Amino acid sequence: MFDLSHHLTQPPRNPASTIPCIDVGPFLTSESPVTQWASPDAPLELGQQICNAMYHVGFFTIVGHGVSSTTIARSFEQSRRVFALPIEQKKDIAYTTTEINRGYIGKFHETLEGTGTSKQRYAGVASDVLPDVKESFDVPSAIDNEWPQVLPTTLMPEFTDGIYPLRAALDRVHQHIMQAIAVAIDLPIDFFADYFRREQYSLRLLHYPPTPASQISDSGQKRAGTHTDYNHMTMLLQEDVGGLQVLNAADQWIDVTPRRDAIVVNTGDLLERWSNGLFRSTVHRVVQPENANETLPSRYSMAYFLKPDRAARIECLPTCQSSTLPAQFEPVNCLDYVDAAFKKAGNENVAERVDSP
Repeated sequence: MFDLSHHLTQPPRNPASTIPCIDVGPFLTSESPVTQWASPDAPLELGQQICNAMYHVGFFTIVGHGVSSTTIARSFEQSRRVFALPIEQKKDIAYTTTEINRGYIGKFHETLEGTGTSKQRYAGVASDVLPDVKESFDVPSAIDNEWPQVLPTTLMPEFTDGIYPLRAALDRVHQHIMQAIAVAIDLPIDFFADYFRREQYSLRLLHYPPTPASQISDSGQKRAGTHTDYNHMTMLLQEDVGGLQVLNAADQWIDVTPRRDAIVVNTGDLLERWSNGLFRSTVHRVVQPENANETLPSRYSMAYFLKPDRAARIECLPTCQSSTLPAQFEPVNCLDYVDAAFKKAGNENVAERVDSP
């Protein structure tokens, strides 16, 4: 189990063969209108499990989280409707600049291979970088009004009625996760709350269209290229089609088997910097699912890319450094760090290139 003083000595990371699954249900109670901790000890007990998973793997699955199957299903329904729009309507909601970070990105318009910190961690990053075989739509928060909203007007109001309840439910889960992490690393339980007040992060709807299996390979094109996430934490919902793989501590690829309504959580670059390297920002990709046929079927997923407010300064947390483990990363501004990574993935001026489904 995770113990901060012990892990500050940087013990070896265990090469997992599967990602851990954590049932958060026993730690929470829904007897009041708002989900609360089940006991005074619950945040620490859950935090120890989460921090242990983030130290050794950087990925874990949670169940018992309280997000209803109906809420998830309604969001997937709206995702399908977006990607079924004619190309002319997709152009109307196209992603424009990385700073705004909202809207539609077409197939072959984003290249994740080698982005984040993946090149420093994995020698197998493809040398001939090819774009991802996927399309996406980034949905902003309803309260993030720094820029105009980019929403599919022809699908309104059903679209926001289906999507925003999922965002709200995932925000509640994220709040409990961050409270648990805070307590486990000897910080006040609400230490992280002020960093996320403005909800300046997006829910990304993803569609991997049917693709010949021969087009996807370890050394070439992928449905989503080899990368780490640039934000601080990602919460992913999948349907039944797999293909997500995670690089473990022994540089072996392990499959993340889809489990309907479970949430896959992973550490991003900013949380790794915050934690002074204790929590791994793990390399991952989307390739062929197990037992793939000649044509890979459509794959739908939803990734909640959580990150602190744009103006936040990310620097080593006071409890995550010691005389033997001084701060390893220079402080960064949240927007500057993430924006540079988006640009590297080719996400600037996407609207000018949306010319095919």
